[in-house]
Amino acid sequence: MPATADADELARLRREVRQLRQERDILSKAAARVSRGDRHSAVRVFGFMRAHQASFPVTAMARVLGVST
Repeated sequence: MPATADADELARLRREVRQLRQERDILSKAAARVSRGDRHSAVRVFGFMRAHQASFPVTAMARVLGVST
């Protein structure tokens, strides 16, 4: 593989690792307060998202927690 292809692959893998770490961190913080797809606890889910929007992107939290943005 040319060096450029290696660099592109490395950059892609680093982005993927960052995203997976972020998702893990969201889930670990949310685990005690909300359940994925728990539509009955919308107040808790969106409260969690509001409280953590400075730490995580809203779109990432919504995706991981299975709710709309």
